Amino acid sequence: MQASPEKLRALVDELEAISPPGFDPRYFSTLRSMLESSARVQALSAELDGLSKRTTPQDAARREAILAEMKILGERVSADARDLQRYVPMQAPAASGAKTP
Repeated sequence: MQASPEKLRALVDELEAISPPGFDPRYFSTLRSMLESSARVQALSAELDGLSKRTTPQDAARREAILAEMKILGERVSADARDLQRYVPMQAPAASGAKTP
């Protein structure tokens, strides 16, 4: 079962509300951007599926436009994923057995 985009946005909002102080808010805005892009890709995919058996020149042009938009969205999600990694707080190093004062 797949969660709706609205439920996922609500979950991100909840996670942001309980995040520790100092957590970079760009993390959550980038995550929301990725969710919006994903929802748009799903909508475009459904539209493309509906156009797959149609052969009018208008349908072919729309298919090309959809594919171009999906490519742009894919590039945006890739960039957002790179950004998301930068916004994650650094973890404390794993305990190596040495005691700290």
